[in-house]
Amino acid sequence: MPGLESLNFLNSRYLFLTEPFLKQQGDFRLISTSSGLSSAVFPFYTEAGRILSPVKAPFGSFQFQNEPRPDLVTGILTQLETLARKEKIHTIQIVLPPDCYQPEVNVWLQPLIVSAGYQIVWQDLNFHRELTTSFETGLHRSERWKLRKSLQSGYEFRMILKPDWEFAYRFLLDSRQRKGYQLSMERDDLERTFQLFPDAYRMSGVFIEDQCVALAVSIQVNEEMEYVFYTADDVKHRKLSPVVLLHYGLANYCREKGARMLDLGTSSIKGVVNSGVATFKRNLGATASLKSTFQRKFS
Repeated sequence: MPGLESLNFLNSRYLFLTEPFLKQQGDFRLISTSSGLSSAVFPFYTEAGRILSPVKAPFGSFQFQNEPRPDLVTGILTQLETLARKEKIHTIQIVLPPDCYQPEVNVWLQPLIVSAGYQIVWQDLNFHRELTTSFETGLHRSERWKLRKSLQSGYEFRMILKPDWEFAYRFLLDSRQRKGYQLSMERDDLERTFQLFPDAYRMSGVFIEDQCVALAVSIQVNEEMEYVFYTADDVKHRKLSPVVLLHYGLANYCREKGARMLDLGTSSIKGVVNSGVATFKRNLGATASLKSTFQRKFS
């Protein structure tokens, strides 16, 4: 098996596939294959008779060095099947990145996975904004009005360099619970993740004077992509929808840093679409793509 460094694994294209990120989730394992100058690696976890990629990250995937090639993926899938039968694994689950991340690869990768005996168990609706054009020009007219009105009313976007964790987590949690959801991370886990990856995790907010009225946690997936992990708002200020200004400010910040895409995340859970969330993201000028989850079961 090639070493991690020879596979460029420590310098992954995506944060979620780097060794430090994988380690902080648990004990991960690797399958790899190579041919000529090209190599591929597949990190995964085993849990309760299942092979999972990923555990808690938004996605897992195959990582390539040099040319992404179908024969490399076939080699890894064959090794996964052998491992599953040897260790009495009953399910292999693979969650790919949204199609917008690697469209030139997914066009052949997804059919190849299906041909290896996997089924698409659900496809989530993911939204992203290209940052090559002005964020404001892509907004629906209603969101453009809210953006301009909030700026005229004194609302300001700020990056938060030293979060007040008690306030921030409560703000995020209250906003999620109003919508009938919970947070996927505990307070201490969120703070610890910021400490482990200080260059990748960011917090930003919208303020009126010193009052926070909207908050976002985002992640620099790589130098080209920023993933909006959590957003929250103060219901008393919803008339002007400060979350629009929040995305506008974050998009401008990321564009200045050289990013080309703002990933707004999914608007569905296991394929069930939240139409209100999807409409809002479309009104932000975002484009939809699919994020696919595959499974193969063994008797």
